[in-house]
Order: sequence, then C-alpha cells, then structure tokens
Amino acid sequence: MSDPRLQRLEDLAADRALVGLSSAEELELERLLVETDSTLDGELEEVAALLDRALVPAHVPMPPALAARLSASAAHLPKKATLRPVPRSAPARTGLPAWSGWLAAAAAAVVALFLWFGGSDVLEPARLRETLLAGTDTLQRAWSEPGAPTGATGDVVWSQDRQSGVMRIVGLAANDPTLEQYQLWIFDETQQHPVDGGVFDVVAGEVLIPIDAKLPVAKPTLFAITREKPGGVVVSDQQRIVLVAPI
Repeated sequence: MSDPRLQRLEDLAADRALVGLSSAEELELERLLVETDSTLDGELEEVAALLDRALVPAHVPMPPALAARLSASAAHLPKKATLRPVPRSAPARTGLPAWSGWLAAAAAAVVALFLWFGGSDVLEPARLRETLLAGTDTLQRAWSEPGAPTGATGDVVWSQDRQSGVMRIVGLAANDPTLEQYQLWIFDETQQHPVDGGVFDVVAGEVLIPIDAKLPVAKPTLFAITREKPGGVVVSDQQRIVLVAPI
C-alpha cells in the first residue's frame, strides 16, 4: 500500500472496532475518509461484536481438540492485521475495510466458539432439539398440568453441559402478546429463586421454543411455565402456573 494515509486509515478503523478512538482520533479518521475518498462498511465492527460475545467466559471448558485447532489457525495469522481497501462498483469509492485473510480466520474462530460456548441458539429449534437429544447428558421430561386439564402436552429437553434446551408445547392456549405472555422458570436447587428461562408466545398447534436461561443452572429440579404480563416479570408469584416438568 503506497499511500501512508490509507495505512493510517486502516489502523484507525481497526482500533475503533476493537478498542475505540479518542475524540482527536475520530476527527483524524473522518478527515482521512474525506481525503482518500473512502468509506467504512462496518464489517470490522460486526466481527469485533461476534468475538466479544464468543469470548465471554463459558461454564464448561473448551475441548482440547478444538483449542488446538484454534491455536494452530492463529499461528498462521500475520503479526499485524492488514486491511486492504477494495474499489466499489459505482460510485467509484474505496470501501474500507474489506474481508481479508485474518478477518476470515477470526470469523471462522467465532463460528467454532459459538458452536461450543452457548452458541446453540443459532440453530433452528427443531434441529437444536435433535442435537440435544443425541447428547448423553440431555434430560427429557414430559409436561403435566398442575390445575384443571386442558389437553396441553409436550416435553422439555435440557442439556446441563451445554446449558441449552428446547420446549415442545402442544395444545396450549394461544396468547395475545398485548395482554399476556408465557414465561419459563427453571427451579434450581442452588438458587433461592427460579431462574428466568425466557418469555415467549404460543400459537395454535405445536410450537418449539428455545430456552433462554438468564443465569447458569447448576441443579435443575423443575421446569414450570406461567402466564405473565407482556414482557414477563423478574419474580413470579407462581399463581398462574400452566405446565410443569419435574426432573
């Protein structure tokens, strides 16, 4: 890259995505964008966000084989990331940054981390359920109705190792999201209050709902579904339980 301004522009773009810029650096970046007739397309910010999410401490250790593969891939990355602007079609402006080798490697690492560390929510609920059922640690429990029977059935599938699960619900009354929503609660022997498992809506027939546990679950003893106000509640009075699944 012959123009030193473009090199500086790339450095500033990478710094902004990864660590942020000072006010003076932001002004310098804007000036260089004008001087070099360049644009930022946001790809670096997207990858930085994915890396930030993927690298949040997990509740299970990374498998040694996966760690070795990621380390081997990182060894082939350049010491300093180089982003090369590429010309756009029309109008003729330089797009910055474009995907380069190190960026593609980072994205591949993110995908690998997502698949192991709580990233199973990227799967469709039906596929996720099948994947969990194939695991040796997975619990599967049928729903039952604590009150007057309505005919609602289904089951809950939960992987303790993955901290991930899917609810299958059949025949539960459809809700009006503007008036009320269903909310899952996971009773944990180590927690004073049930763990919020996410708010969801039900339509007629069968629905598959991924579980969105807001806290790590150590020793689950019961899954329960309640009717709550739109958006759910922080602590339920448990007076409106519609389905339960004891462990």
